[in-house]
Amino acid sequence: MADVQPFRSLRYNVERIKNISLVISPPYDIISPGEQRFYHQQSPYNVVRLELGEDQPFDSPGNNKYTRAANTLKNWLEEGILFHEPVPAFYIFEHRFTHQGVIKHRWGLTARVRLGGQSVGEARPHEGILESRLQDRLNLLRSCCVNFSPILGMVRHDQQGLLPLLTQLAKGNPDLSMVDHQGITHHMWVIRDEQSIAEISAWCANKALYIADGHHRYETASAYQREQQAARSHCSGSEAFNFVMMTLTDAEDPGLVALPTHRLVRLIKPERLVGLREKLSLFFDLEDFEPTGATWPEILKAWLGILEERGKKGAAIGLYGLNNQQRYVIAPRQM
Repeated sequence: MADVQPFRSLRYNVERIKNISLVISPPYDIISPGEQRFYHQQSPYNVVRLELGEDQPFDSPGNNKYTRAANTLKNWLEEGILFHEPVPAFYIFEHRFTHQGVIKHRWGLTARVRLGGQSVGEARPHEGILESRLQDRLNLLRSCCVNFSPILGMVRHDQQGLLPLLTQLAKGNPDLSMVDHQGITHHMWVIRDEQSIAEISAWCANKALYIADGHHRYETASAYQREQQAARSHCSGSEAFNFVMMTLTDAEDPGLVALPTHRLVRLIKPERLVGLREKLSLFFDLEDFEPTGATWPEILKAWLGILEERGKKGAAIGLYGLNNQQRYVIAPRQM
């Protein structure tokens, strides 16, 4: 069973930080070097200084981006830039954004979720990880002992969804509102009352959680948990290292948009393309796509339209660059 609990978060002090929009950033793994510089310059208190510090030429084992993040966190707490939530709480978020000209609302519940295996109700990953990223996140967690960004999890359900529960509990004005530099609006409600907390925990208890984004952070938290448990002769199970911060989203939320993944495969030797179509056909059904437009944007729009239709029936992939730039729609072959 999923163990979803409230927790005492670290939050920005709005008395010290008047414009919260200046101190937020995306998760570390989607921040480009240019964006990293942008967020560092946006505010001396931007969370990127904790989440994704900058490497320096003078870095050493005792002075690096991880130790600087720990010192920055300590200083911000002492200066009152950050504070601990007085009591354990859940945090409800609403993201408002525009997708293909349509305004979307995606809701999420941020909580601490007990780490565990992959039995029913526990978080289930679906992709591999890179050792370099795992080591990077583990070094940061060892230095700061804090999760700076939540894992994104999806909740599957058979009856009443998570979305109605969240919208019901998010009453009145939000506790925080901000707009990021991409124009996305973020609202947050802090849920502290015992009845609402019990209702949320009970709803999540028998649900399956799927990791949508944050596999490296989940594996990092699991590795850190094993280290901490090995260093102790006894653990009660309630220690913070037995949990990871996660934002849960209803899998049926109409505001949940899953965009396709794009991959560029470089085959340095042209002869390696020979026979690739035949090899792919062993595992995929390949459907030639004949262009119906005069310009590339028109061709692309038609191609994406076919992919969207095929995707309603199952997995569909667009393939370009094979056999003299021929375009394909491919789908896994039924074995």
